Amino acid sequence: MNISYNWLKKYLKSDLSIEEIASHLTDLGLEVEGTLFFETVKGGLDGVVVGEVITCVQHPNADRLKLTTVKVNKSKILQIVCGAPNINKGQKVPVALVGSVLYTNDGSEIKIKASKIRGEESHGMICAEDELGLGDSHEGILILKNDIPVGTPCSKVFDIFEDYVFDIGLTPNRTDAMSHMGVARDLKASFIQNNIKHQWKNTNIEVFPSGSNTKKIEVQVDNPDVSPRYFGVTLTNIKIGPSPSWIQNSLKSIGILPKNNVVDITNYVLHDIGQPIHSFDADKIKGKITVKTLENKSKFKTLDGSILTLSSEDLMICDEEKPLCLAGIYGGELSGVSDATTSVFLESAYFDSVSIRKSAKRHGLKTDASFRFERGIDPENTEFALKNAVLLMIEYAGANVASEIQEVSIPLKEANKIFLSYNNLEKTIGQVIPKENLTKILNSLDIKIDNVSKEGIGLTIPRYRVDVTRSVDVIEEILRIYGYNSIKSSKELKINLSEFDNNNFFLIDEYISKQLVGMGFSEIINNSITNPLYDNLSIETSEKLKAVKIINPLGVELSQLRKTLIYSGLEVIAFNLNRQQKNIKLYELGKTYSIVNGSHKESKSLFVGLVKSNENHHWSSDNKIPSFFHLKGIISELLKSIKICDYEYVSLNTDFFSEGLSIKLNDIEIGHLGIVKKSIRKYFGINENVYASIIDLEQINHVDFKQTFKVSEVSKYPSTQRDFALLLDKNISFKSVVKLSKKTESNILESIDLFDVYEGDKIPNDKKSYGVRFTFLDKRKTLTDNYIDKVMNKLKIQFEQELNAQLR
Repeated sequence: MNISYNWLKKYLKSDLSIEEIASHLTDLGLEVEGTLFFETVKGGLDGVVVGEVITCVQHPNADRLKLTTVKVNKSKILQIVCGAPNINKGQKVPVALVGSVLYTNDGSEIKIKASKIRGEESHGMICAEDELGLGDSHEGILILKNDIPVGTPCSKVFDIFEDYVFDIGLTPNRTDAMSHMGVARDLKASFIQNNIKHQWKNTNIEVFPSGSNTKKIEVQVDNPDVSPRYFGVTLTNIKIGPSPSWIQNSLKSIGILPKNNVVDITNYVLHDIGQPIHSFDADKIKGKITVKTLENKSKFKTLDGSILTLSSEDLMICDEEKPLCLAGIYGGELSGVSDATTSVFLESAYFDSVSIRKSAKRHGLKTDASFRFERGIDPENTEFALKNAVLLMIEYAGANVASEIQEVSIPLKEANKIFLSYNNLEKTIGQVIPKENLTKILNSLDIKIDNVSKEGIGLTIPRYRVDVTRSVDVIEEILRIYGYNSIKSSKELKINLSEFDNNNFFLIDEYISKQLVGMGFSEIINNSITNPLYDNLSIETSEKLKAVKIINPLGVELSQLRKTLIYSGLEVIAFNLNRQQKNIKLYELGKTYSIVNGSHKESKSLFVGLVKSNENHHWSSDNKIPSFFHLKGIISELLKSIKICDYEYVSLNTDFFSEGLSIKLNDIEIGHLGIVKKSIRKYFGINENVYASIIDLEQINHVDFKQTFKVSEVSKYPSTQRDFALLLDKNISFKSVVKLSKKTESNILESIDLFDVYEGDKIPNDKKSYGVRFTFLDKRKTLTDNYIDKVMNKLKIQFEQELNAQLR
């Protein structure tokens, strides 16, 4: 945001240098990212003085040139060759001395040098209007008034406007500083705190003319909740023309091109006070003004000729026949001010920030007005700014006030009240601020002190500080005025440790991430917006998920939020495979979005993807190809590491996995895993087998880390392992083997692992073989072979009786 130094002086005058003011602004949080020097004429006409033509004769060697002598100060006379047809003896003219540089309107640079022109010396240049950058005329030299003393710098003759402009990197919360008055107000608080001598001048409206009511336009507001304050006034006898030079120069300095007096005045008030003002051609308004919404898909033509398709939520300014303006954002072509305008209706309003933000985003419009309305303006400035604009139009556009100010408003909400605790203030800042200084700071910030007690201060926050809503916000305000540099450093190192919570979702995500990285996986982060065509490949789940559509998509391919992480994961896998990456282990922790039973649902999920090519690259490489059980082992180990044990795998029939399992915990599905079907892989151009799993972390978060941690000494006695090759019916699951084993021997049985599954022509078709490994450990003694043999025999008997198993 550009802030003019000269403009600031309208409110606040001091003897500080530009650099010192920039430093104060930065300390206040209004960071000055750069300071620019502005002048209405580039170069400031440096080296151009008023000269008097003493003699003017024909050039001896050129018909169209004159040889002149020009007095440029009390004692110096220069010979200058001039080609202007209107040059004559006795004239006062602008003379560019040797060594000066001129800048024309088209950006050209003219360096003045001593030279010979057709054999005659010329020491300078008598200038035309365009050569000085003062206009476009090149018909002849610029002739000045005869009463101007010779040698007067032309910068004083033409009143060259010079200014310094602060480029402030304004944060979005500081809507109070989106004007010169707001910045000056903040700067004044700093001056008061630092005892810097200054003069402050308020803009007051002591006398405001009453309206004649010769052209009254009534106002009606149908949506007071989004337009709580609306003021309007009609002005007649308007004479459209250039605005005064001081307004033009003020606008030019901050990068705004002047247009005419009416438009320039509304722009000036906007950047001066921070309140947007909109002007309508009053003769184009039919009947009264109504603030309302229109039917969905209504059409509206803007000032630049664009056609907008409106939403039923867009707030519009309308007359009795047509829409005139997209409220707070953009004016309409059918009501705009033109050179033929003779009467205007001025609008000054306070619109709901959320409503304006949605409309501006919906239509892709960004204006100076919407920029302020979106962030929240001062509702108490609405009428004040309107009166300022009216007074300027009376003075500089010849306006007559043709109506009383039309007001439609509802009572403002009570100003925000906050209690500031002395203890919290001291604890946050780290030192005590004297109460006299504290009162001084609060007063300088226009924060009203309602009451004072031993514990703290009751405060009322000015309405223009929409970002100050909590006591910590007040502390921040106090601190930036008190000065961060005024906080003394401490020799003590204090660290705030947040309370540790095992059920903290972020900690769970971090733990999962560390586990997977430890297993050799790489994390991926994908866009939450995806292609709706993936719906044709959707996974069957226990609930029907409806997609969340994007209102203003960038294209069909990015028009809805993702319902699952799998498709974006497959995109990354395909991308890597196409770039000769053959060993891929990826995971993603991300959000998914859907509509379930009419309600929007946002969930956190984990995607795990595994691919390894069949190609052998080197004799020493690991040639093992990952299998379904490899992925299952990874997921099992991951769940075990986060203390989820009582889950079970259930066969899953889906159109997405050729082989799949559902992971259930207490009869609730927390995820699924499997081998992605060939048809799905083909859609993404993947030829390799893809092993994928999705875990619903929202379900896990309800049970995660709920178990009590048990800490025990590492046994000093060794463990012992024994294996069984069990021939079982195909319908017997490994879970049944585990359950029966634990029931049979619970004292020394440490773990049961499945290391092999065989189905083939060496065993009956209705049978399968499990290779099961049992690990035994007694923390009190060393187990003997004799004792373990008895346990294994007991397990064998139970397997034969309960599971109809045979040892191979």
